[in-house]
Amino acid sequence: MSKSILKISDERSLLVIVLDVSPVVWNVRDWIRGKKGGSKGPATLEECCKSIQAFAGAFCGLQRDCSVMIIGVAGNEAGVLFPRKKALQGFFLEGKIDLRLLQEHFATGVAELVSKNGAAVETACMAAGVSHALCMINRYLVANNSGISALRNESVLFMKDDEGISGRRQMRKAGTWSPRILVVQASDDRSNDYNAFMNCAFGAIKHNIVIDGCFIPSGNKNFGSKNSSFLEQACDRTGG
Repeated sequence: MSKSILKISDERSLLVIVLDVSPVVWNVRDWIRGKKGGSKGPATLEECCKSIQAFAGAFCGLQRDCSVMIIGVAGNEAGVLFPRKKALQGFFLEGKIDLRLLQEHFATGVAELVSKNGAAVETACMAAGVSHALCMINRYLVANNSGISALRNESVLFMKDDEGISGRRQMRKAGTWSPRILVVQASDDRSNDYNAFMNCAFGAIKHNIVIDGCFIPSGNKNFGSKNSSFLEQACDRTGG
């Protein structure tokens, strides 16, 4: 019992959520929802954002040293939704989560990103979002590792036996980080982004970063895919 408690206290989890907020995709879901009376049908962007906020808050509540960042993707645009740019440096140094600021910054970030994108692009640059997530993980670990890139030192990272990639396990030290990326996608895959997306997956494999995926279909057989083959491959290759 005491050993299991020690293991939990030694692990510090860093989660980066990549959320697809593309206006065209979510507007179609709103339309489908309206055709069904508004109470049934696919999830709306508002519902998805509320779920992400609740999940992020619950994740940080699991342990004091957990930390989370949220990146948004809308069409050809990708940006950090939480924390905001002014609070980024302090967040990298401390990593503390204020749930009130999380809700405020997240809502502001989504609104700004959607307004930049407009409503013309039907797909999202998810590869850019995942690449951005990898960069943010590196910046965070550098700030928490006295300015040294933690991704160059594999002993700094730790994955449990059922979380990492077989054959790439590393011994854990007290206070080490366990980073992972959660991709929440609603748009269809971009065929031209395949190489970029897989390169992100290979980069994650190299540094023991797990990619988890959640694809949200439209609920209409005439619009959109039922899954993402890119996301499936990335999750499979990284052990997510």
